[in-house]
Amino acid sequence: MNEKVLVVDDNDANRQMMVDVLVQWGYRVEEARNGRGVMKLVEEFHPDLILLDVMLPGMNGYEICHRLKQDPQTDHITIIMLTVLNDSESRTRGISVGADLFVSRPPNYVEMHKNIESLLINKRKYRRMESLEALCGFLEGLVERLSPSEFARYQKVFGYAKRTAKILGIDDDAQRRMMMGALCCALEQALAETGGASPDLADIVAPLNAAPWVERFAAYQRNPSTVEAEDAVAAVYYVCTRYCERKELGGSDDVVLGDVRKHLVGYSARTSVFEALKQAISDEAFLRHLTGQGEDAAGERPVG
Repeated sequence: MNEKVLVVDDNDANRQMMVDVLVQWGYRVEEARNGRGVMKLVEEFHPDLILLDVMLPGMNGYEICHRLKQDPQTDHITIIMLTVLNDSESRTRGISVGADLFVSRPPNYVEMHKNIESLLINKRKYRRMESLEALCGFLEGLVERLSPSEFARYQKVFGYAKRTAKILGIDDDAQRRMMMGALCCALEQALAETGGASPDLADIVAPLNAAPWVERFAAYQRNPSTVEAEDAVAAVYYVCTRYCERKELGGSDDVVLGDVRKHLVGYSARTSVFEALKQAISDEAFLRHLTGQGEDAAGERPVG
């Protein structure tokens, strides 16, 4: 566990107790006795979370919290405010300055541990999502620049895949992973179109932490029969790709879907995806009819 916690409390006994408990829980801990040195310590220590006493000399907890949450360099830091005050006005003020949690003294350490872990888990997840969004945005721009046609194909397929994934209840984090996998496959194709000796996908994704998953995703798209365990998002993108490829040849949705289904017999995951795709196409047709639009809504630029 690498998370860093800053404890800010002018009461030596309370502060030391909190520091000892946090160290036992496995956190890296720094401490401050008053509000004056907090900003400098935050800049040097870069805490993930601050346990902040409200009643402090010099600058109280509300002021510190407000300053940290107003600064783009520190607004991401999770802040738990600690106080002996238990009235609704104090809690409302804590929330208004951006505190993530308001805890009364003396704290229940079991509950506090759960709360800290929950807040930090959400923080980790947010960081992953933020990094993945930035990576996907970069890959989109790169694919579009290298091959507008490949980018258009990716957009169309991902438009259906995103709606299908939502119907299946696949969460946003998994949808972003699907987007990354789809874009890496599109990048490989776009580079191949440029001619010459293009790197394969393994070389492209090697620096990524998710490289093994992306390679499995790509292998599934090329030949799903070689993949023993079906990944839900890989199956979604595979089925939607087959639909879009067949749709380009012409024919009604019923005919196209019938042809696609013939290739999915015996694969339970892909069969459930197929049913969700049918629902997505039906919903899309209904919306086009309702709004009088004839253009395929799946061609819109996907939003991560």
